Amino acid sequence: MSTIAEVAIHLDLSERRVRELQGMNVLPKAARGDLDCDVCRVAYIRYLRDLQPEPPQPGDLDPAQERARKDKALAETAELRNAVTRGELVRYDDVERDVREILLATRERFLAVPVEVQTDMPPEVAQLAHDVVRNRLYVAMEDMAADGDAQVLAEAEARKAVAKQAKQRRSL
Repeated sequence: MSTIAEVAIHLDLSERRVRELQGMNVLPKAARGDLDCDVCRVAYIRYLRDLQPEPPQPGDLDPAQERARKDKALAETAELRNAVTRGELVRYDDVERDVREILLATRERFLAVPVEVQTDMPPEVAQLAHDVVRNRLYVAMEDMAADGDAQVLAEAEARKAVAKQAKQRRSL
């Protein structure tokens, strides 16, 4: 059996702290010299374990990390909104729509050129001039679309084949 002083030394605590723990019913109370160091050690270890928060289990969310992640996402969203307001950032859909409209208008204008050339030519070469300009325009558009949409390429190939057949018929 041990005294409060011996238990304090054994647990690396002050005698006052041992008495406090006895008052909190953490350590057993006993008359002087009647304390068991082993029982006190086990009781104190269990008390310390109860003070510690449960370690996070795999799959558990850490509230501090989740809060930080949320705050970061909110800050990024605010930065993007501010960039849009300042005109530093545009929506992809808006740019895509505008570029598509510009390209369609450009294509239509280019396709009107063969007809304009045909009307400026004498009748005996008008159709030939129309076909030559039209074929050259389709080849140019095909080259420009070579890095683009496969459907555009397929349509250009089809038009090229039709133009080639028309040229062969004229030469017969």
